[in-house]
Amino acid sequence: MNDTIDLWKARITEKINARTLDWTDAEKFKLDLPYLKHVTNLVADKHQTQTELDEFGEKLDQLITWIPIRGEDGMLAYGLYSKELAEFKSFVGRKYQLVPARHYGQLFLPIGIALGVSFGLLFKNLALGLALGVAIGVALGAGMKRKAEKDGRIIE
Repeated sequence: MNDTIDLWKARITEKINARTLDWTDAEKFKLDLPYLKHVTNLVADKHQTQTELDEFGEKLDQLITWIPIRGEDGMLAYGLYSKELAEFKSFVGRKYQLVPARHYGQLFLPIGIALGVSFGLLFKNLALGLALGVAIGVALGAGMKRKAEKDGRIIE
């Protein structure tokens, strides 16, 4: 079974590399290609059944077909890749509970600030409330990230 998974990972990596052969590292980073390779490894290691692996493979193959190609002018033709990538990330988050490294910080900081503004208005000291809210948001985000890292659910 591990040989099958290794072959599957190699096939996916080869498809991605074939589509991005003449890209610079900056272009690859801009389009989140390291994310695709990392999530492929995580899902392959965590998959439960061959059916789940096939479903993930279909979604990933569909996304790979949307990877931009260079036009005759040398520029990348982005098309709908960003939309498809967002849908793929949503699928990965729902199905496998995998989240990007900064997910919890981006989620809890605004919540903490909203709480801080409420406390600031309540105590008539907005500056103290905002500082308290930022601290709460950062603490909650860091705690959730630490838990997700412990469970192996963070995508670098």
